[in-house]
Amino acid sequence: MRKSTILTIAGTFIIMTGLLCNLGKSASYSKKINFSEPEEVLGKLNSSTLAAFENSNLNGSDIIYTYDFYECLSSRKRLTSPGVIWSDVDLNINKDKDPKAESERIINDYLTRGKNLKNFKSEKKIQAYNLSGTCIYVYNGKSNIEVDVVLIDEGKGWVIDYFMVRSDVLEGEQNDSSRQ
Repeated sequence: MRKSTILTIAGTFIIMTGLLCNLGKSASYSKKINFSEPEEVLGKLNSSTLAAFENSNLNGSDIIYTYDFYECLSSRKRLTSPGVIWSDVDLNINKDKDPKAESERIINDYLTRGKNLKNFKSEKKIQAYNLSGTCIYVYNGKSNIEVDVVLIDEGKGWVIDYFMVRSDVLEGEQNDSSRQ
C-alpha cells in the first residue's frame, strides 16, 4: 500500500507538470505563410501594416504588431534593435553601397552579436541586405531610414532573424544607432 501511494503521487505530479508545461503553448502565434525567397519577405514588409495602437486612445495605449509582421519574423526573433514602432515602411535594397561588402559586414555583425546569446546557432542559408527608404511611425511621424536585415531559412521558408536601424532621419536630425 505504501508503494502504491508513492507511485500515485509521483504519477499525479508528472501528469500535472506535463499539463502545466503545455498550457501556454497554444496561445503563441503559428505561421501560415512560408516565403520561398528572401525578396518575398521584403515585399510583405512593404505591403503590410506592421504595428498599430491597441485601441484608438493614443495615451496609455500599447503598440501591437500585426499578424503580417509576425509572418516575416523568425521564431527566435531575438536580434533586433531598437523596437519597431513603424506602422508602414517602404524599403528598398540600398544601391548606393557595394551589396557584397555590405552583406559581409551585416552577417559579421549578426554572428558577433549572436555569440553573446545562449544557444545561438547560425543557419546555413543566410541573406543580408542594407535597406533604405521611408517609414511612417505609429505616432504619425514620417522618416527616412536605413536598416540592416538578415534573413534566414528556418526550413519552413525565409524569415527575418535580425534587423538593426542604422540611421533614422526625422525633421533634419540624424540619429545614427551604429555610433551608440
